[in-house]
Amino acid sequence: LFLGDAYVWGGRSSLQRKPGWGVDCSGLTNLAYRSVGLLIPRDAEAQFRKARPLRRRDLQVGDLVFLTRSAQSPRINHVLLYAGSDGLLESSEAGGRTLRTTFLDRFGRALERIESGDLVTDRTKRAPLRRRIHFGRFLT
Repeated sequence: LFLGDAYVWGGRSSLQRKPGWGVDCSGLTNLAYRSVGLLIPRDAEAQFRKARPLRRRDLQVGDLVFLTRSAQSPRINHVLLYAGSDGLLESSEAGGRTLRTTFLDRFGRALERIESGDLVTDRTKRAPLRRRIHFGRFLT
């Protein structure tokens, strides 16, 4: 439903009925969970704090993938939806829209080579950025 929608910081609306509507990363995850009757916090940092930590081998479709601001910062500032296999869904400021991507495209490593807590290289930035990755789940 949200694929192709514009990235709008603080956005939590879809269908692009008028300019300026769109979603940011945590708005996308919040709306996706609401669409199946689950209420989760609005912001990525709060979602991270409330989610149950996971190991890679326990990831299931719909789980969340969190990224820290930088390798040195513990603060979470981005969240993506795990889409199964090597797939991810995200609303990306760098991409300017909601899109489908893969761990391999995004980080240069397939999911099978990434563990929760690892440092990864975010390849969507002009200059590659090292960030820490974490996996989480909300219980139904």
